[in-house]
This record gives sequence, C-alpha cells and structure tokens, in this order.
Amino acid sequence: MAHRSHELYPSFFEEIVGSTSLLHIFRTVRGHLDRATLMGIDQRAVIDSLRPDTQTLWLGLPEVEKLRFLRHVFRFWERIRSRIPPESENIINKLHATGQLRIVAGHVRDLLATGNAIEVHYTPRRRPTRKIITAALVVNCIGPESDYRRIDHPLVKNLLRRGLICPGPAQLGIAALQSGDVVNKKGNTSGVLYTLGSPMKGLLWEVLAVPDIRVQAEKLARLLLSRNSPRVTDF
Repeated sequence: MAHRSHELYPSFFEEIVGSTSLLHIFRTVRGHLDRATLMGIDQRAVIDSLRPDTQTLWLGLPEVEKLRFLRHVFRFWERIRSRIPPESENIINKLHATGQLRIVAGHVRDLLATGNAIEVHYTPRRRPTRKIITAALVVNCIGPESDYRRIDHPLVKNLLRRGLICPGPAQLGIAALQSGDVVNKKGNTSGVLYTLGSPMKGLLWEVLAVPDIRVQAEKLARLLLSRNSPRVTDF
C-alpha cells in the first residue's frame, strides 16, 4: 500500500487502553477499519490514529499476546502501517498490468540451487499441494532480523555469549529499559551499555521511524548528560 493524503480518523484509544487481550484489540481495530470503509475514509487513517499510542499498547501486552500478534496479526498490521511511495506503487502496477510481475501468496518451503537457477518450493495459500517456481534470483524482503540470537555477527554473538545482552520481549531486539539502559543476562544494567532504535523493538515495538528515534535520542542524551555532568540542567 502506498502513502495517500487522507482525512483524519478520530482516536479510539480509550476503547482499548489497558487491554491485555490481543483478540479484544484486534476486534476493536477491525471494527473501526470496517467503519472507516463505510464512511469512505482510507483504512490507513485508522492505523495512523493509533500511532501516538502504539508503544503504550505494546507495553501493556503480556509476552504470550505479543507472540500471538507476531504469528497472526503482524503482516496485516505491517501492510497498512509501513507504506511505500506512490511512485513505487505506479511502477509495481505497470509491471503487473504488462504481465512482468506476478504476485503469488503462499509459504516458502525450500530454496534449491540447480545449475544457474533456483527452485522455489512453496505451498500456495489455502492449498495442500506444493509447487515449484524456477527463478534466476531470490531477494528476501521480509525485513531485518530482529531475533538477535540468529544474527551472525561477531559483536552480537560475543555480547550474547558473555551475557552482556540478552533477547528482548518476544525475542525481538535486546532487553533494555525505556531509558535506553541495556539489561544483561542477570537482569542488571551496567551503566555503560545503552541503546535506541531497532534494538528496542521488543520493548516498545514502534521504534523505527525517525520521530521515534529522535525522541529516544534526546531522552538518552539527557540521561547521559545528567549521569556524567550533574551540573547540566538543560540540553
């Protein structure tokens, strides 16, 4: 979905604030999506109305509900929340209209190299039988790896092995406090390691956009200044 100018949709945060049930939140949001459609309002406006409160909702969900969101709801949310430029949408539509692009929904089962090609073994959506597509190139576009246990980087692997960092909630990012203090394997903060942005995805979820990172950076800068120079009162 592409970015579009649309009218604002009134916030309904009070209907779900404090809820610890993903099903309740999902049904409420789904109802407002349907309502917006009937009113002729873009569904994107509904998701955007929750933008200021997404972190609060995520913080209030138990671990099991966060995992349930990742399994069942994330892709639907991501499709509306993370959008592309209209120019990119135009290119995709043209490729689709000319037959150069074909969209297939399904679950990838295996990738096998065969000579100069790659066999993509997949199961189409709602069908039990597997199919094969022969491709010259495969590009993984599902986003960055957020489970730090699966990141093959010497620094990350060493920090995990020494217990200086550990996985964050729902195995996303790393464990940290909202202040940016990194929490080690024993549940303590070192006062030396800090983070912001994507490593805090498990804790706050909505952390990748520039406005979020900007706010985190300011708060962390104030924290570091206060700890290293108590006389500094303004930033």
